[in-house]
Amino acid sequence: MSGSDGEKLHFDWRWARLVARLCMASLFLVAAAIEILGFSVAAATQQHFGLYGGWLWAVVSIVVQLVGSVVIISGYHVWLGAGILARFTGRPNSSRAASGN
Repeated sequence: MSGSDGEKLHFDWRWARLVARLCMASLFLVAAAIEILGFSVAAATQQHFGLYGGWLWAVVSIVVQLVGSVVIISGYHVWLGAGILARFTGRPNSSRAASGN
């Protein structure tokens, strides 16, 4: 095997981190898009779970998902974006655990 053959086998990993960040954030981007397209349903869902002023909480939900995803995809302060989305995701679960349900 010559040196040129070995170079052909070398995979370029430059884009791997970006692809990984896109995959990680895609769930939240899709969820935000669905909430934007079906805003009245998103607001009604928030209202159903006891968050009165459902439209306001739907907007907050959308903004948090978009901001957290953009921060992760940007590659700057990825820890902050991941923390925002982790807190967003974990909050309902922790309140149910605290109530014993």
